[in-house]
Amino acid sequence: MKKIILILTLVSCSVSLSAVELADLPANCHWLTRLDSREVRNAPITLALLNKMLPNHLQLANGKRSSFNEFLGMDPVNDLDEIVAGGLGNETAPWFVLLSGKWNPVQVRNSLKMARTFASENHRKYEVMSWRAGNGQTRFVVFPRPGLALVTNNRAMAKSNLDALDKLIPTQPAPHIFQPVFKREPGRAIVARCDSTVRLKLQLDIMQLLNPVVALGASVMIQGRDRMDVKFSAITPSPEQAQVLKQALAGVQALAMLTAKDHPEEAELLSRAKLKSKHETVSANFTLDTNTAIRLLQMAQRKGASNYNLREMQQRQRLHR
Repeated sequence: MKKIILILTLVSCSVSLSAVELADLPANCHWLTRLDSREVRNAPITLALLNKMLPNHLQLANGKRSSFNEFLGMDPVNDLDEIVAGGLGNETAPWFVLLSGKWNPVQVRNSLKMARTFASENHRKYEVMSWRAGNGQTRFVVFPRPGLALVTNNRAMAKSNLDALDKLIPTQPAPHIFQPVFKREPGRAIVARCDSTVRLKLQLDIMQLLNPVVALGASVMIQGRDRMDVKFSAITPSPEQAQVLKQALAGVQALAMLTAKDHPEEAELLSRAKLKSKHETVSANFTLDTNTAIRLLQMAQRKGASNYNLREMQQRQRLHR
């Protein structure tokens, strides 16, 4: 009996050491995303989407798994439990990724040392390793806890995260707009939130609707073998503004139905949205099966390719003037 208690205690300690909570993060984060790798890799709908949308990428990744295993000393598919990413703002701002799993720090260090750009420095009790990535940008990695790796593009961000983990600087308060990111429950695969300082690349008319918003959120909940619930939410300064935003979104939804002949796929997506308003929060909820999710992703791919071709044509026209 004592052995069983000891084993359970050790297991619980290892889980608590590697798990990241909101209070472990620097107070100046403006966006956060959490991906539960266990939920994603064990869901049949996820594998179906990958096989349909990214078959070549999936085949390439599977072919390189043995190389990853040798480089990292772990299986990046089966040995990663959770990924938490965050940052200070937009694309060029510092960001960080915290990866919980069965890490082998010694193997990672030995692999990184083979790079000519490898460097190492100490920050208090931690070794901060760095190397120059293929795009010429420097990356930093450190292992602050057993089973936890920190990767970032900024030296100061690495030190800030380490100080936050050790509670040496102000961390994220709770309750907070980012608190739902760390709500862990079965099926909750992806959660993301950002505050109003992050400029999202959305259409202008949508951005005008979201002008008074304090924070935006998105989540994916996997339900059974063939269904997922996708939720988008917006937090407004007041319940009154939440009602106004909900009415505006309902107007967009109605307009899409009227123009369904011209944009049938967009209309189908918006027709599935269930708009809700509670206190300061407005949400749009979608329930998708595998086939519908594939069709909508294919629609997004076509739309993205069309926008890219339009930008290319406009750029060529400017060059010929």
